[in-house]
Amino acid sequence: MIKIADHVMIFSGELGRFGGTASLMQLEKIRLIKAINPSVEIGWDGGVAVDNAYSLVQGGVNVLNVGGVIQKSSDPRTIFSRLQQEINKTSVL
Repeated sequence: MIKIADHVMIFSGELGRFGGTASLMQLEKIRLIKAINPSVEIGWDGGVAVDNAYSLVQGGVNVLNVGGVIQKSSDPRTIFSRLQQEINKTSVL
């Protein structure tokens, strides 16, 4: 099914735990998925935070699902801006 998929979601959290931590070991799956379908879009759900957004994008993630980090923040606008800055560092390099 990966050969014909447009998007593959990697879930890296604990079911039912909103705002958990990301298991960056799951990034290895991206290499395996891209070997099967190089053009597939990769999504990531679970534990996205300012301190790992750059690593996730560098690892090949195209779509970051960022519910918990924003909703649990006392200043969601600032967290969103910081996430954008981290993600945009990848396009500058």
